[in-house]
Amino acid sequence: MSTAVLICGQMRAAERCVDSILKAFPNADFYIHCVNDEDAHKAELFHPVVNEAYQQQPIIELDSYHRQKGRGCHGVQQVLQQLFGLRQVWATYHASGAEHDWVVRCRPDLQFTTFPENETERQGQLMIPRFCNYWGYNDRFAMMRSEVAPRYFSRLDLLESYLGMGGIFHPETFLKWCMEETPMIRTEAVFRTIRKNGEIDEPLYFPRRGDEPPGDPILLPVSFPAFHR
Repeated sequence: MSTAVLICGQMRAAERCVDSILKAFPNADFYIHCVNDEDAHKAELFHPVVNEAYQQQPIIELDSYHRQKGRGCHGVQQVLQQLFGLRQVWATYHASGAEHDWVVRCRPDLQFTTFPENETERQGQLMIPRFCNYWGYNDRFAMMRSEVAPRYFSRLDLLESYLGMGGIFHPETFLKWCMEETPMIRTEAVFRTIRKNGEIDEPLYFPRRGDEPPGDPILLPVSFPAFHR
């Protein structure tokens, strides 16, 4: 079994997290599409197969993005840039011609305290963290079979359809809507997010917001409502 780890966005805390990420995926191939800023050089710490940098530009914000913005969504432009980066890193990976059994979405600012399942331990088609799901799916980390990766990484293309159906501009809720037909299992991986200034965001568990306590992985039917205000 083979694994590709796709990383996008700003590399601002990569030097604090790279050892943890490499230890979590010791045999993986890394593909990076990062913002060309003062931290872009840190992408090389992952020894990527492909490393592309781009000049970040503002993305047009439609009225519907603001009108339908959900609670906890702190910035429309921030969400759009993240979705754009995910689509671009997938394009980078796809253009390479590589094929892997598993594809991982990982941010460069994650520091694992409990490592994710290795290739022989993974189950199902999509594995999502138990914490910080915020009425949807935690969008900072996921492990998935390669056949479901295009929809996960290219979901920016579905945003207008989602909002047109009454969806909420909220990244976790949007991700759950996009992947609702994909059987999902919770990964036991636990990580904290490291900010550029060294501040740490610890994982938070809120059962009423779609989180589950640690324990054995459970196959979940995707039967919850598509939208939550």
